[in-house]
Amino acid sequence: MPYGLAWRGSRFTASGVLELAPGARGLTCATFVLAVLKSVGIELVAEDTWPDRLEETDEFITRVGGDPPSPIAEGMRQELVSGARRITPD
Repeated sequence: MPYGLAWRGSRFTASGVLELAPGARGLTCATFVLAVLKSVGIELVAEDTWPDRLEETDEFITRVGGDPPSPIAEGMRQELVSGARRITPD
């Protein structure tokens, strides 16, 4: 499954196929759950009102991205610049 921060309302079809929203690259653990719920009509989070927490997200990308940064980490940084928020439980 592709990994990305900007899920923007992605969902699964009735046959279980991931349908990425325009501009989305993939899902995280948290957005996987949100996509499953959206598939059955439950919208649990409004991404545009989720707190940015940019410093925490930058540390996360650095930690998982490796040194030198992986293409996935670079993609996540681009998503942040485009306004994506890392949806994660507190």
